[in-house]
Amino acid sequence: MRRIPLSTYLIRALVCVAFACVCAGGVWSAQPDAARAEAAPELDAQPSEAETDSFLDKLYAAGMDPQIAAEVGTARVTFGQVFEVWGPTWRRVIRECHLGDLEGPEADRRLQAAWEEALETTIREEVFYQEARRTIDKVIEEHARAAYNSQDRRRPEARDTFTQIERKLRARIEEQITRAVRDVTDRHIRRAGGAKAAHRILRRQGLTWEEWKARLQRKVYVQYFLDRRLSLEEKAEPRPDDIRAYYRNHPDEFTRPGRVVFRHILIGFEEAGGEGAARRLAAEVYDRIRTGALSFAQAAKQHSDDEVSAPHGGREPLPLAEVPPEALASTRLAWLDEVRDAAQDLPVGELGPPLVSNHGCHIVRVEDKEPGERIPFRVAQEKIAEIFRAQAREEAAQALYRDLLTEVRVDVRMPEYPQRYAWSAVRAHLGGARTGRETAPPSPEYRPDAGP
Repeated sequence: MRRIPLSTYLIRALVCVAFACVCAGGVWSAQPDAARAEAAPELDAQPSEAETDSFLDKLYAAGMDPQIAAEVGTARVTFGQVFEVWGPTWRRVIRECHLGDLEGPEADRRLQAAWEEALETTIREEVFYQEARRTIDKVIEEHARAAYNSQDRRRPEARDTFTQIERKLRARIEEQITRAVRDVTDRHIRRAGGAKAAHRILRRQGLTWEEWKARLQRKVYVQYFLDRRLSLEEKAEPRPDDIRAYYRNHPDEFTRPGRVVFRHILIGFEEAGGEGAARRLAAEVYDRIRTGALSFAQAAKQHSDDEVSAPHGGREPLPLAEVPPEALASTRLAWLDEVRDAAQDLPVGELGPPLVSNHGCHIVRVEDKEPGERIPFRVAQEKIAEIFRAQAREEAAQALYRDLLTEVRVDVRMPEYPQRYAWSAVRAHLGGARTGRETAPPSPEYRPDAGP
């Protein structure tokens, strides 16, 4: 079976749920009140994908420990906080090593570079958070003092005390923060496919619901501070010549991908009772379609575990009027994107060999293709302007961070990532590197060690 590149739908779902509001540099681009604040020789018996995921999940969750990665002022940045940012890259690199697409030395280089970036991102967020709390306290005190002094002194019985006014102002800001966290949470629950799916994702990463919401709250505080601090600075609008040059020099960003219509059958690992059983059933269904014993639509209705497309004979995309809410769950969209990418390589009308993703086995036949097209400049220019504004914002935030660093003591305790997460340490648990995209039969006796 040919294997779909394993970018892993779980990590995509996790990114949607936990980090969708954070940009690459660690600064959110959203207003909180608008809820925008989202190597080894080949072995004869290799672990199944489900077993591989089980081990990586255990090691991933072990990253949420209280080891100190850095001290920022009087606060401590834990390894778990850095791992939130670094973990998805770590998992992706280990996947590439496991598939034989990446060698150990290059993996170490990429992991260390990503660790340094994640550590800097986390430290920067902590510096901004501390400054945010100081700034908010100062603003509350100033406004409370002004409100207190503006009261009618001739009626002392009707006057609020300074403490009462201060409490009201603080409660108002806290309510804005709480509302922003609630809006972000609700949106991410929808994108994860429901509350149960969101809880399950967080559990696999070693996070409780309350821990995740507390971390979201910190990020909202940071954004609340940055939005107001950076809005005070004069912002130059991007020049039209620069916008047009960007459009001209980045054609791939402004080309709509070609549309592919295909039929698809999913044989899920869980539904089939394991990866081996799913592979055997997929091969059987594939042969029945290929020999004409079943039409593709009949096979999809009888055997596909994708409840969204199966009633429609496996057709993707569905007519817009028939798209149910569960079709938009981020976990489904992730593996569906991989299937769609594979379908792009198939000729129209051809039945492709069964594919394997992290979710199951897939049988695909392409029905129709339409070529991509260039997005007109008049449509793209506002998006390009937003790109320039975001760059200017990041530069301003980085300049502010450098200024704040002169006033805050930062002591890095873990300049290098822990070696228990290196490919050389993980490889034995995963059965070494595979030599190609074909996978060996799953070994029912294999079980990854319980601990890292």
